[in-house]
Amino acid sequence: TQYQISGSAIALLGLIIFFVTPYQVGSIQSGVFPKIISGCLVVLGILVVLTSGKQEKQDGVSLIDPILLCYLIFVFIAVVLIQVIGFYPTILLSLPSFLLLFGERNFKKITVFTIVTTGMIYLIIDMILGSKLP
Repeated sequence: TQYQISGSAIALLGLIIFFVTPYQVGSIQSGVFPKIISGCLVVLGILVVLTSGKQEKQDGVSLIDPILLCYLIFVFIAVVLIQVIGFYPTILLSLPSFLLLFGERNFKKITVFTIVTTGMIYLIIDMILGSKLP
């Protein structure tokens, strides 16, 4: 079913991230957080596959979902933009795009969510942790 396909894709993505990201053994460095996220993706993907049997049966299963394809293209563009214009301008452009793609039409909510999310990332990463994003 579609749930099994998406759960397997999530788990596979987690495994790819786990094996691609660097890992420093001596201390907690930049490679640890992606490892934690990838482990969570694998576990959640497996849970989706295991619990999909309880869902309704679907007649047709589509491997290519147009919204998912648009999302993947947006993510790719965002990754490229981070290298070109930096993280914060990219997040200010990409968050509203993602929200519009997934159906949010209230521009006040989109604006507040984008500003609050960007502000929280800045506060936690730059101010509290003292790290700099690209």
